[in-house]
Amino acid sequence: MVSLMDKNSYKIECPICHKSIDVTILPYDTPNYGEILIMIIFCSSCGYKDISITSSKSSNPKRIVFKIESKDDLFIRVIKSETCTVSIPELSVIIEPCQKSQIMVTNVEGLLSWIKDLTLKTEIVLESDEGKLKCLEIAKKIDDAINGKYNLTIILEDTNGNSILLSDKAKVESY
Repeated sequence: MVSLMDKNSYKIECPICHKSIDVTILPYDTPNYGEILIMIIFCSSCGYKDISITSSKSSNPKRIVFKIESKDDLFIRVIKSETCTVSIPELSVIIEPCQKSQIMVTNVEGLLSWIKDLTLKTEIVLESDEGKLKCLEIAKKIDDAINGKYNLTIILEDTNGNSILLSDKAKVESY
């Protein structure tokens, strides 16, 4: 059960049209994760909008290692925080957090699909044929993993320790 707590609002200048706009921060208490903050910015003058989701807590850095060995593993719940680096060693994939990183609540299959989408977006802008081919190979192996034909390891390294993979098979360690 997700419960809405008291909301906070304040005014800032719109980064596009420079008129005064409201920023609303909605704290939610979520199961398995705790409190998250949803920040909503909307300008009725120019239509600018931004929504971001962040964690309001921090704990010790942790690493979660999870081996995908069956199709059932694809349905395991994953919460990737905005400070989490995601890697797949078999594919030499590393996705580091950036300024626009947000909390992602999904399952293992959804996380793999997100990584595949990022890989295909990268392939579009690459100039070298070698880089494009590598991206397409990664996307194919992710598809194979989703279809149960290829085992992968997902590693979540979170400097704030907020990411979760809800499985007894996951190895969690501090670093």
